[in-house]
Amino acid sequence: LFPHPRTQTNRTPNSRKNAEPKHAFDNSPIRHKMSDTSISIFWNSVAMASQSLMISRDPELTDWLVTEAKRQDRSAACIAEQAVQSLKDRSEAKSQLIREAVAEADKGTFISEDKMNDWMDSWDSEGELPPPKPDVFPIHT
Repeated sequence: LFPHPRTQTNRTPNSRKNAEPKHAFDNSPIRHKMSDTSISIFWNSVAMASQSLMISRDPELTDWLVTEAKRQDRSAACIAEQAVQSLKDRSEAKSQLIREAVAEADKGTFISEDKMNDWMDSWDSEGELPPPKPDVFPIHT
């Protein structure tokens, strides 16, 4: 559905293995093909071999991907790449938050369970308590 700009129709998929590139940076794939069960996403960059990513998906996701690509006037591969980048960004942000929380916990200063429970039990009451302050501290020897 979304052919690569340098599509080679006169070659078989395996003939590219032994073919000489047109120039030093020609690492383009032979063809870009979207089927019902997978999509190939190709990235080409100077002095690097192209990379291929196969994504298996259901027909509903395929339909959404094609529709979204048409709506944005972009290729399905571009939309899929944006989705993967977004997932990567969220995953890295979550990992950073976890590292920060672990570093904070490693300091050894906490709010006790009893103080937290007392505070939460006071919610939605006339005598709601302010958020508790840390009451568990590391023992320095």
